[in-house]
Amino acid sequence: MGFQHLKALLGMIVVWALVFWSWIKLFLPANKKSVAGEIVLVTGAGSGFGRLMSINFAKQGSTLVLWDINKEGNYETAEQIKQLGGKAHSYVVDVTKKEDVYRVAKQVRQEVASLKRLVSH
Repeated sequence: MGFQHLKALLGMIVVWALVFWSWIKLFLPANKKSVAGEIVLVTGAGSGFGRLMSINFAKQGSTLVLWDINKEGNYETAEQIKQLGGKAHSYVVDVTKKEDVYRVAKQVRQEVASLKRLVSH
């Protein structure tokens, strides 16, 4: 068997190993890390995907820090979380303004605590 044939055979073995590993990963997903008890900040929490992520984190036992420029929407998200038995802190923040972000971040550190996760979308 020549070097080219050996190289081709080795390439085929690698490809089949990768296919086999993909199938294993498909049926045996990795363990998920728990976020229960962690403080999670979600930007854009006042509606849409940000609200859905916030509610999902709350259902998993996280304390939420909600940031949004939309005061009413952010308040509604916090109320929905509280109705589920979760904890939520709502802050009006314009994340496009650096000064606003620093001001509210300082306020969050004083009122809530240090964050464990940041979800920005």
